Formats: sequence, structure tokens, C-alpha cells
Amino acid sequence: MVGATGRETPLPFRTTRWPARTAGLVLVLALLALPPALVQAADAGSATTSGGSATDTPTATTTTTTATAPEAGATATDGAVSRADIDHLIQILQDDKARGQLIEGLRAAAGEAPAVKAETPEAEPPATRLLVSLGDAVTGVGRAVAQAGDFVHDFPRFYRWAEHRLSDPDTRERLLLEVGQVVVVLAVGGVVEFGLPLLYLAWRRRLERQTPATIWRRVPLALGFTLLRLLPIVGFWIAAMAMVAVFRPDPLATLIAVAIVNAHVVTAVLSLIPFFLLAPTAPGLRLVKLPNRSARDIYGTVSTIIGVAAFGYFAAIAMGAAGLPPHIYQFLLDLLGVVVAALLALRVWQCRPRSNRLDAAEEPQTAVERSRSWLESVWHWPVLAYIAFALLVWLTRGGDGILFLARATATTAFIAAVIALIMVGVRHLRTRLEVRTGRIHQRNASFGGRVKLYVHAVIWLILAAVAVIAVLAVAETWSVPIVAWLATVGGERIIGSLISISIITAVGLILWELLNFGMERLIRPDDQTLEGLRRAARLRTLLPLFRQVSLAVLALFVVLISLSEIGIDIGPLIAGAGVVGIAVGFGAQAMVKDMLGGVSALVEDTMAVGDVVAAGGKSGVVELMTLRAIRLRDFDGTLHTVPFSDITIVSNSTKDFAFAVFRVNVAYNADVAEVQKIIVEIVKRIRQEPEFKAKIWDEVEMLGVDGFGDLAVTVLARVKVAPGMQWAVTRRFQGLLKEEFDRERIDMRSPARSISLPPPAATSEPPHKDEPATSA
Repeated sequence: MVGATGRETPLPFRTTRWPARTAGLVLVLALLALPPALVQAADAGSATTSGGSATDTPTATTTTTTATAPEAGATATDGAVSRADIDHLIQILQDDKARGQLIEGLRAAAGEAPAVKAETPEAEPPATRLLVSLGDAVTGVGRAVAQAGDFVHDFPRFYRWAEHRLSDPDTRERLLLEVGQVVVVLAVGGVVEFGLPLLYLAWRRRLERQTPATIWRRVPLALGFTLLRLLPIVGFWIAAMAMVAVFRPDPLATLIAVAIVNAHVVTAVLSLIPFFLLAPTAPGLRLVKLPNRSARDIYGTVSTIIGVAAFGYFAAIAMGAAGLPPHIYQFLLDLLGVVVAALLALRVWQCRPRSNRLDAAEEPQTAVERSRSWLESVWHWPVLAYIAFALLVWLTRGGDGILFLARATATTAFIAAVIALIMVGVRHLRTRLEVRTGRIHQRNASFGGRVKLYVHAVIWLILAAVAVIAVLAVAETWSVPIVAWLATVGGERIIGSLISISIITAVGLILWELLNFGMERLIRPDDQTLEGLRRAARLRTLLPLFRQVSLAVLALFVVLISLSEIGIDIGPLIAGAGVVGIAVGFGAQAMVKDMLGGVSALVEDTMAVGDVVAAGGKSGVVELMTLRAIRLRDFDGTLHTVPFSDITIVSNSTKDFAFAVFRVNVAYNADVAEVQKIIVEIVKRIRQEPEFKAKIWDEVEMLGVDGFGDLAVTVLARVKVAPGMQWAVTRRFQGLLKEEFDRERIDMRSPARSISLPPPAATSEPPHKDEPATSA
């Protein structure tokens, strides 16, 4: 096993081929070779040291006990009732009415009151069950400690008895005979187990050298390699059992041989699981990526622990069948659990990550990497806690508890694997749906955005459903009565309420999407005329408002019906909402005035999004209209928010149509008729351009001379254009007009006149009174 420091951690013990089997063999021979009947006689007292009746052979003791059993039975039968009375009592007990009368008669004879029909006890709360379980666990641990004390207390007598029995020559001779029979049975099985692989040695070595590239080719080869290892085990079991059936050893020798054979077979078969995953002798077939030494160490550790558990368990079972006292038998089983748990805990502790601080460059960056690093640093604590819990279950519940724990753990692991597969499928499904929603978003951004939102919601609902099902399955596996509680009246009520709320929410979402679809269909009309475009623009303005109102109404209904389904009276809520609405209406009159103004503007179609208007002292393009205010963006980009309550006059420059007005200034000496002709020709040229062909709706309207200035005469004309095109047409007209005037040498104003005034006449000023007069 590779530790955090990069070096492989050695095992605390050697992992040879037969360590657990050899230890188990010695244990079984040492404990099972003792005569079973005399083990029970060891509890009789210290008489075993004197060599009295306790030195009788096991066969004699067993025979005496068996012989006295019929006498005791006969004695007990003398005072028993007759066969007819028993048959009559059976008939009464089989008849419900007669059985009830009998019970009432017995109660009356005993002076008790008539029995009242007992009510079904209510289920205990989870806290009570937890406390009861903890109490049972403490009781079980106390029982194990008491059994250990009994074993220690009885061990001296047991030792003295065994020493006395082994000093008997007949006992030693019989023991050697039984051991010889067991050795012969195991030797024949061992020869078959070690000789059978020689028949396919070449195939095994060829498989060991295989290095398949893909996991799909590696799994069948690893499975075949594991089956080759199973064949000698099957041969060992068949040969050993055949020897037992043919030679018929003594009963004690048969018991010992069968226990050892079963322990060895169970150890070998269970060791095939880590052998299949780790392939310690075939690195190319290894399913778990580990170095060779780590794979061999882990396989040896697991095999050794399985061997200790199997040989110890079968030895205890055999000794119990041979007549071992119950408290000693139970103590040996508890001791076996402690040994196995200690070996597992020791190996986990040796494989724990060493504390070595990473450099800044090696620190995990993403959340997934940080979570993985944290799990790698603390994984041994949950494993140690699980081992301790399993030991507690073994001490308190015995073999049935361990079987339940193993079955629940395996089922939980299977559920986790299924969830992992479902998560992979959901991830692929989400990727494909995101690609398709991206295509929809390119065609329709609004609809595509909602589809993407619903796709994410459906994915989360699938994950939530999988999580709920997994939790219920795990709870049933560990006997947590969640499903049973859901089957009660309260659980059925909660499930019904959740289903009703889900249906109501789904209906609300369907109505919401139908409204959205209808509104979006209205704002994309097939009529491309001015009226159709204008109506689409107004609907586009009303769309956000209608969406907000519709969403608020649907959400209100869904919430109220959901609250009603879970048992909340919504009548007071509705009344309270009405009172709150009245209070808000009085306190928000300005807001109500703004909203009424907004509704009026939208209904009368005073303005729409995209219009150029002047309202409330501000002008600009309408970017947004709400029920309370409008937002105007002027030419330099300034955004003005004007409440409807401040708007008294609205000047819309892009309503229905517009006029491009031309005010042309020319000099007084210019020919006005020629200027008008030039204006008409320029407008005709503009109408022929593709950009303005559909935007100019009529011929130019020449209005003639509109005024006189100091230096120029003003000629006025106009032309009808599409809404919002007057400024573009005017700019194009002025550019062409400048070119034509330059070509025709037409001045846009009269030449400037210079007025020269004569200089003022020379005058003699009298000297200042303080200045002296000069003399000529």
C-alpha cells in the first residue's frame, strides 16, 4: 500500500500462502480433540482432580445420561392427563368462541375483571427507540464482559481436567488416532489441491503474462484467471469429503475434519473476491490500479483476516456442537470478533495518510480537488468508526446482526453505484439538452431562455427524485421505518399535499407558458404595414406589464391554493390582504396616480417604445414604459426617468408619419424659381436611393418664400416620410443641396456690405485749469 509519503507501507505480519490456515488448524486440533462430555463435567466442581466418577469415559457418561432420560419421562408421565383430555383441550383452543369462554372462565375463577379489548399501541418515537437500542447495546457489552469473567473463572478447573485426561494412556491413544484420521483426510485433499493446478500450469502462466489494453478485455481474462484458482478449491473439498464418506472416521475426528475443510473452503472462496480485483500474480489483469507490492500486501492482509475469521468461527461452531458450555462458546465467538476487528483496525491505521504539508503549487485549486484532498486525509476515521460499530453489533446481536450489517452495507453500496450510473446518464442528458436549447435560443432568445431555465429545473427535479428514492431505499435497508411512517395517516396526508401542490404548480406554469406564447405570437404579426408594426410596438410595450400582472396573479393563486392544501385557512389571509391593499392605496396616492397615467397612455397609444417624444420638459427616445414612469434616452446618452404624474403634454415626433422640412436660405440676387427646381430634383434623387425609397411617402410640397432675412431669402418645402426618418432625409437633402449650389454658383446669402464712417473733425480742447498756458 502506498502511503502519503510515496513509500509502500509494509504489513504488520507476513503474508505467506497458508498462515491463517495453519493457525486455524492448530486451534481446531487443540480445542476439539478434548472429549466433549467431559468438558461439561468440568463444571461439576473440583471432583475432576481426585480421579473419581469424573474420570469415566465420555461414552459411558453420555450413555448414562441417555439411559436416565426415559426414566424421567416415565416418571413425569405418571401424573399427566389422559389422551382424551388433551384432545378435548385442543378442540377448545381451535374454536374461537370456546377459547374465549374458557379464558373468561379462568379469569372469573382467578377473581379478575373481564378483559377489555386492548388498543393497538402507538409506535414508539424515534428518540425512544434510539435509547432502547443504546440500552440493548450496553447490555450486550455487559453480557460479553460477564462471559469473559466466567471463562477466566472456569479456566483453572478446565485446565486441571484437561491435564488429568491427557495423563491417561487410553485417552492419548484415542486422541492420536483421531488426529491421524484428520491428517489423512486433509492430506488427501491437500494433494488434490496442489496437484490439480499442475494440469493447467501453462494456461495459468499464459494468462499471467496477458496485458489487455481496455477494461472490457481485462475483465473476462481476470474472471477466467480467478476461475482457474477456484478449481483446486473445489477439488480439495470433493476429495476431503469423499475420504470422510469412505473411511468413516470416529465422530470426533469427523467433526474436526469437516470443520477444518469448511473453514479452508470458505477462506479460499472469499479470498477470490480480492484476488479477482487485485490479481497479485498478474499485473496485466489487475482491475484496481496499484503497485505490485501493494496489491500483494493488501491481498495477503485480506486473506489472512478472512482465514482467521473463518477458522475461528468454524472451530467455535464445532466445539459448541461437541458440547462446549454455552458461556465459553459465546465468549470464544466474542473474542473472535475482537481479534478480527483489531486486525482490520490495525491495517487501516497503517494505511492512513501521513501528515505532509504540500507546496503552494500543489495546493488543490477547484472545489472538487479540495473535497477529494479532504476525503483522502480523513477517510480512515469513518472506516475505523464502521469497524467499531460492526464489533458492537457482533457483541450485542451476534451473527444475525453481522449478517444484517453486511447485507445493509452491500445494498447501500449497490444503491450508491446505481446512483452514480444515473448521475452519469443525467449529465449526458443535460449536455444534449443544452445543445438543443442553444439552437432554440439562436432562433428565439426569449423562448430559448425559458426553455433553458425549464431544462435546468427538470434536471434538478430528476436529481431530487433520485435522491429521495435513494434515501428511502437506504432507510429500508437499515430498517429505518420511513416508508412505514409514510403509510400512516399523517404520511399519506403529507404525500397527498405534496402531490396536489406539484399539480397546482405544474398547471400554473403551463398557463404561464401559454400566456407567454400567445403574447409573443401577437408581437410578431404577419402584417408588415405601418399599422401592423405600430400595433406590434404597442403590444411589445404592454408585454412586460402584462407579464408582471399575470405572473403576480398566477403566483398568488398557486400560493393560496398550496396553503389551503397543507391545512392553512386562507380566509383571514385574503381579508388581511384586502385591508393592507386599502391602506397602501391611501398611502400611495402618488404611485396610484402614476399608474393610472401609465394605463391611460398605453390605452390611448400616446407613445410606444422606440418613439421620439418630448414629455415633462425632457426629450429623447422611449426605452422603457412601466405603469409608473417612462425612460427617455436623449441624443448625448443621458437617461431621464419621468413619472406619468409629471407629464401634462406629450410631443411625439414619430407618431404615424412625419415631415422632413427644408428651409433653404439663398441670396437676394438668386433666382427663387431655379432654387425651387433644384429642391424638387434633389428630392427625386433621394427617393431613387434604396435606403430612402420606401421611407419617402409623397412628392415634395413646395411652399415658396417663407421669409426675408438681413442677408438671405428663406424658401420653404417639405416632404412626407415614415416616422423617425425626417432627420435622415433632411441630412441627406442638405448634403446634396450644398453640392448643387456649389455647382450652380448660388450663394446662400447676399454679400456682406461694408459701411465706412468719416473720421471725427479735429477740435481744440482748452487746457486744464491746473495746466499752465504755453506762450508762442
